[in-house]
Amino acid sequence: MPVSKRGARPERLKGVETLVEAYSKRGPFEPAFVRRVMAQACALVGAVHASGHGHGGVSPDSLVFDKDAVLSLLPPGPPTSFDGCAAPEGVASPRGDVFSLGATAYFLLVGRTPFDDSKAKADGEFVSASNRRTTLPLSIDLFFKKALAPDPAARFSDAAEFRAAFDKALEPK
Repeated sequence: MPVSKRGARPERLKGVETLVEAYSKRGPFEPAFVRRVMAQACALVGAVHASGHGHGGVSPDSLVFDKDAVLSLLPPGPPTSFDGCAAPEGVASPRGDVFSLGATAYFLLVGRTPFDDSKAKADGEFVSASNRRTTLPLSIDLFFKKALAPDPAARFSDAAEFRAAFDKALEPK
């Protein structure tokens, strides 16, 4: 993780670019690129989980590229424009982070968060990614149904399981 005090946001750090900024300059991203980014994100989140904690702030605003294009995860901080990526249960936990990884992957693939409002989020009613970007395979919608489930027990158990399922959903056919 980059050296920064708790609560530091990307706009206060020199030489980094959030995933939001990267998307605004170079999006939409190809699925192969998103797979690579999410593999790195899952490794970073998995390291947090290995320490016995949940992160609770995973979003396109908290994942940043440095000048060498190395991805880092910032510590949780104040609310951002991507609070829609937070799990509905509002508790920092591995399964909450899985939800946030799912919302981040969705953003990287389609350029917006998956839910139109908080009721849709609580009900797990996201707009199909393959409807928003018709070149995506239908299998990605089944993946997001599990990753973005409102019930934590219905989600992938951890970042490693998330990554394997995400890679499979986007495998070139």
